[in-house]
Amino acid sequence: MKRIWLGVGLLVALLVVGVALMQITNRQMETLSQAVEKASETQSWEEAITIVRSAQAQWQQKRQLIAAFSDHADVDGVDQIFAQLEVYQRYGSRLDHAAACAQLSEALLNLAEAHALTWWNLL
Repeated sequence: MKRIWLGVGLLVALLVVGVALMQITNRQMETLSQAVEKASETQSWEEAITIVRSAQAQWQQKRQLIAAFSDHADVDGVDQIFAQLEVYQRYGSRLDHAAACAQLSEALLNLAEAHALTWWNLL
């Protein structure tokens, strides 16, 4: 009988860790997504570059943790868009930069949604 409670306790602990990780990931990805979306809407080129570089630095700090629990294709997609943004910044392509920021914002939201506790994620 003691083994059953040990198993139940382990399952409950895994559930709590999973829900906490989901909440942390959602909050971080939504914050980054909002920042990048702001960069796509701003009229100031310097401000847009500053926002994106700040978001990229935050992404690099959190990337390993997110990659450990996420689909690597999604994480690589975010990295690819950040690389495109660097090229657009180097050549001063404002319209392409704004479009890539909007695409990145959506990719970050999709990454957050992949961790949400929904019925389609359970299936």
